[in-house]
Amino acid sequence: MKKKPSIIAWWSGGLTSAVACRLALEKYENVRIVYIETGSHHIDTIRFKKDCEKWYGCKIETIQTDKFDNHFDVIIKKNLSMVLLVLDVHLSSKKMLDLILKNIIILVIKFGVMNFL
Repeated sequence: MKKKPSIIAWWSGGLTSAVACRLALEKYENVRIVYIETGSHHIDTIRFKKDCEKWYGCKIETIQTDKFDNHFDVIIKKNLSMVLLVLDVHLSSKKMLDLILKNIIILVIKFGVMNFL
């Protein structure tokens, strides 16, 4: 007998994906819930992930590259000279702001002010 394919539900750490994953679990069999760890998540994401795992009654699978620490690391290691930073409510924590400022300084040093702007 042929095995049914898995349904992959992407859990991003936000409310909308949390509800979408719950609906997928209710509607389909063989659902895998996957979270992509970027190294740049909001500080409350891990707590929310644990809450959702209790709500779902199953674990959320976490995947992460071993090539990069976070999305800024991608920019630096790939020598990208054009950067778009979108600051939203998730980036308002001091830890994230410090990370952003540190990496902006690295980018300005690496590429020069004119290439950065």
